[in-house]
Amino acid sequence: MRPFNVVHNSDMKAAWYLSGRGGGCKSTNFFCLLCSCSKDQLVSFKVGDQRCDRCQRRNKPKCYHHPVCDSVQVAALLSELESELGEYYTRHKAQYEEVQRKSRIVTDHMVANKESQINHIDFVIPPQDTEQTRQYTQFISRECYIRGIPLVGSQLEDWRAVLRCSLAMESKIKFLLQVREWHNNGRTVVPLVEVIEIIIPCILHLENRSREKIITTILRYYFWEFAAKNATEASHKLFLNRIQGVFQKEILGTVHSPSQWKLPWSKGTDGIVIDHVQVRNQTGRKIMARIDRLIEAALQDGPTRAKLLVAL
Repeated sequence: MRPFNVVHNSDMKAAWYLSGRGGGCKSTNFFCLLCSCSKDQLVSFKVGDQRCDRCQRRNKPKCYHHPVCDSVQVAALLSELESELGEYYTRHKAQYEEVQRKSRIVTDHMVANKESQINHIDFVIPPQDTEQTRQYTQFISRECYIRGIPLVGSQLEDWRAVLRCSLAMESKIKFLLQVREWHNNGRTVVPLVEVIEIIIPCILHLENRSREKIITTILRYYFWEFAAKNATEASHKLFLNRIQGVFQKEILGTVHSPSQWKLPWSKGTDGIVIDHVQVRNQTGRKIMARIDRLIEAALQDGPTRAKLLVAL
């Protein structure tokens, strides 16, 4: 028989049985069916009068229960979204509305047959099917084009990875507009389930943002250390060019086939500063895989360099 997907309703108990996980956090080893945390890893608890009423009645010395918020304040959520997206949306409002009008891509992750829908972001191209490969490649390139995303390289997965980042931003803008509407209508709270998608980050985006932060922090630390000992702007530029060469010829490319990646930096009122590094997920993984080479090339301080090499 061919593999097939079965979609059905179930309650939490059924999910426990199907996954083999879930239950009381102190009586079941893996008490959560969505993560790998075990009961032996629980380290946060309350004692004394801070225990919940139930644990006090049962004379439990340690209380592992925590209050869970089942609603979100609209005003607080709006303030957070405005801080994160307000200026961006104001600047790109016309472009966002044009993209929404032209875009045909489907992003709903709850669609049961998303792998077989050729207009879905998670579409899986059948092996050896050149026609569907051509059609889907054209479809993704069109979606990138209407968003102004440059098609760097020739790999479909690279294009799709960048497109996912743009779609995530569009999803947040959609939530911003929805929360604005709630606020204007006088709604004060919303159930957590209505905003859960923006509260829990996509693991791919979380991985990439964390990696970008690590790379940016290390580069800035290197540059500050170098600038403290070398005051001239010419020496600063030589340092940046040398580090960029390490990226192009050793980390992301070779001497005979160097990468075209550019180290992001700008000149401000206080001198040269390294800007925040933004890379695709695959590029970030390649950099982290050779981060030891970057550390060795940039940092001259022996003890600090040794600690970073061990840590990363």
